[in-house]
Amino acid sequence: MVEINEKAFFSVELPDDLIIPAGATVHKQAFAYSQSKRVTLSEDVSLDDEAFYYAELSELYLSPGDTIGEKAFFSCTDLETIASSGIQSDGSTVIDAQAFAYCEDLQTVHIPADVTRIGKEAFYYAKIKGELTFPEGIEIADKAFFSAEYRGALVIPQKAKVGSQAFAYGERFEDVSIGRSAVLEDEAFYYAQNVVRVNVAEDVEIGSKAFFSCDTLEEVTIAEGATIGKQAFAYCLSLTNANVSSGASVKEDAFEYSGED
Repeated sequence: MVEINEKAFFSVELPDDLIIPAGATVHKQAFAYSQSKRVTLSEDVSLDDEAFYYAELSELYLSPGDTIGEKAFFSCTDLETIASSGIQSDGSTVIDAQAFAYCEDLQTVHIPADVTRIGKEAFYYAKIKGELTFPEGIEIADKAFFSAEYRGALVIPQKAKVGSQAFAYGERFEDVSIGRSAVLEDEAFYYAQNVVRVNVAEDVEIGSKAFFSCDTLEEVTIAEGATIGKQAFAYCLSLTNANVSSGASVKEDAFEYSGED
């Protein structure tokens, strides 16, 4: 098994294509401040905390079984692409806390199908200017995208679990679609900015204050079997069109002080 020791390649200019071999353990700050355009993690790679801290890579490819440690790619401000390496295996990948926090130039973020969990504050204050996709059943931890910016239609896949304040204070989530049987915990999109439309599919659970004070929200569609918690859409002052199925369960104050109150 390959081990890459702490600060082994700290601030080193590396080849454009860097491949971390399968089963490798990359210790703290091993590639911090390093320079390499494309980094591919083979399967079952374990990155310790801050492994690529402030590194200057632009593309990252993940494989099944990888473990992305806390702050592993913290403030990699040149990072544009996060995607699957294409390697197939049965492993599951976990992204830990603040792994991609303050990555400010992301263009394409395709969370691979083998990723089971995105940790707390993983994309804290990140800016995603292109695509953002999640696999079915993903767990998105508390504050995972807190105050992040994403310019596009945001799709929460079916059976996903979205933690408290996961997208709170986020910007530019114009269209938010929530897939069947997904769960949004309390304050999931609390004070999110620039949200215009929200589409809630069948059997979705929306916690209390989930979209509280999203004051640009204009339209909400809620399907049969959905459960809408207390003040979920309260203080959404621009809300003028709420299409709520008769088969949905909606708390009395769910739209309190909104345009549809």
